Amino acid sequence: MSLELPIQSNGFILREFRPSDAMALSEIEFDPGVKRYLALPDKSKDEWIKCVQHNGIDGWVIQVEDSLIAGCASILRAKRKGDGEIRIVIGNTFRKALGTDVAKLLIKIGFEQLSAKAIVGIVHPENTKSLRIVRRLRFRRRGKVQEPAPQWQIGHYIYRLTKGVYTCMQTGYGDS
Repeated sequence: MSLELPIQSNGFILREFRPSDAMALSEIEFDPGVKRYLALPDKSKDEWIKCVQHNGIDGWVIQVEDSLIAGCASILRAKRKGDGEIRIVIGNTFRKALGTDVAKLLIKIGFEQLSAKAIVGIVHPENTKSLRIVRRLRFRRRGKVQEPAPQWQIGHYIYRLTKGVYTCMQTGYGDS
């Protein structure tokens, strides 16, 4: 998918990855408070940085004021045909302020530029902050991740937002 980047939104910028971002992203990736709900990298921090500098990331960097890196985000084609899957990793310092706004932007990209039929989010059952975001944005729980998914995702909840619900929210008819 080609997007015209950077995209400026509510207090953040979504932009392409630069090799110089790897160090800041490693601080987020290796923070136990951030990663307790996700898979830990299978490399040492130095190996991870070198790998990311060389290969980049799937998605974009989330940048806030003063060029601080807040995390990374992506929307990819999901396993279910026609769906997009959002993935967001934000450092603890920025999580409360950015989570919902980054998710809203990815959802908009998914429906308006990817022409997705639905947007999926995979959430650890104990990740209360992410659970609040998907519920606030009118995602509905559709089950749990099961085999043959990556081992670290098994048992995570699958949430889905349909294009119809999104459209109602945009027109004001879906507000409660």
